[in-house]
Amino acid sequence: MEQEKKLHALIVGGSREYIWPLKQALEQSGRFDRSQIAYSGSEAYEKACAAEPDLIITDIVLRGLDGLSLLEKLQQRRLHAQSKILVCTCADSEFIIRKSFEYGADFFLVRPFSRETLLHTLKELLSPNAEHAAVPTGNVEEMIQGVIQRIGLPPGSKGYHYAKTAIKYLLQDRMLLQHMTTQLYPEIAEAYGSTSSRVERNIRHAVEVAWNKGDLAYIERLFGYTVDAEKGKPTNTAFLAAVSDYIKLRMYRIN
Repeated sequence: MEQEKKLHALIVGGSREYIWPLKQALEQSGRFDRSQIAYSGSEAYEKACAAEPDLIITDIVLRGLDGLSLLEKLQQRRLHAQSKILVCTCADSEFIIRKSFEYGADFFLVRPFSRETLLHTLKELLSPNAEHAAVPTGNVEEMIQGVIQRIGLPPGSKGYHYAKTAIKYLLQDRMLLQHMTTQLYPEIAEAYGSTSSRVERNIRHAVEVAWNKGDLAYIERLFGYTVDAEKGKPTNTAFLAAVSDYIKLRMYRIN
C-alpha cells in the first residue's frame, strides 16, 4: 500500500498560547511532518512564499501585517491555489468572515473551539472528496431542533424557524457563509414569504433571547466560552456556523 504523503503546515499567530494547541492538533492528525511558525503577518508572508505550505492556519489579529492583509497578499501571489487556508480567530464580525472568504480562506473557525472540532475541520480540508454516509433528513431535523431549543431560541418565533432553515442549508453547503446577505437570507426569505432584512433581524433577536434567557451551561459547553454581558452574543454568522459545525460532528459520530 502506498504511504500517505506527509504535509507541511504554517501556523500564524501572535502568541505561543495561540500557536501551541494548533501545532499539537496537527501532530495528532498524523498528516504533517513539519509545522512552521510565524508570529507576524510579514514573517508569515515570507515563509509562505518560500515554502508554499499545504496548509496555512492564521489569526486575523497579527502584528505588522494583519490577517486580512496577509490573505489578500497571498491571493495576489496565487498561493491560495496551492495552500488550504484555515482562519482561526476571535474576530468574528460579518465583515471579517466575508472578507476572509473573498481573500481565499477555505474555512473559518471562531475561537475558542474544541480540539475535536479542529481535527474534524482539518479532515474536511485535507480530504475534500471524502465520502460520508448520509444521515436521514428526519434525524437532521430532530438534531437541529433539539440543539436550538436547548440553547434557548424561542420555538414560537420567526427567528427560530429561520435559524433552523439556515442551519439545514449550511449543513448542505457551508460555503453559504460567504454569501449570508446575498444568498442565504434571500433563499430563506423566499421560502417563508419574507424579506432578507427581516430574516436577519429575526435570527438576531432569537439569538439575543437565548443569550439572555437560555440554558447558559449548555451554551458555554457548545460555544466554548463563558456567556456574560462583557463577551456579548455572537454574530448571526458565528452562531449559525458554530451550531452547524456542532451538528455535523454529531452526524459523523452516528455514521
